[in-house]
Amino acid sequence: MKTVTEHIRDHAYRAAIGRAPDLAELWATQWCDELIDKCRHAMVMGYFRYGNIHNDTGDDNIASALRRLHRYDTAPDAEKRAEDLADVINLAIVEYVQRRPPFRWSDDGPEHVKPRSCVNPHWRA
Repeated sequence: MKTVTEHIRDHAYRAAIGRAPDLAELWATQWCDELIDKCRHAMVMGYFRYGNIHNDTGDDNIASALRRLHRYDTAPDAEKRAEDLADVINLAIVEYVQRRPPFRWSDDGPEHVKPRSCVNPHWRA
């Protein structure tokens, strides 16, 4: 049985392009290899600086990611912004690898995506 989200997606796809894209097309197009390559490069360099990501250092990866996300949102330098975004992704990966939190898809609820202004009222819209 389809979820409400699946029905909405099917309807939106048909309305927008006349058909629902197949999974292979989505797999190939809904990704950014350029950014992921930058993240992987940083992770390899990070191995030599900080050690293996599987070794729990006790660092607060979430606080560090949030600091970089805020800096990403406020920094005027585009190159620094891209680096901060890659750092946020990598810190999330390290957090996941070290802590292995329970994983549950939650995209059927209203909490999945909110307008940016609702996330942090101190950030610019």
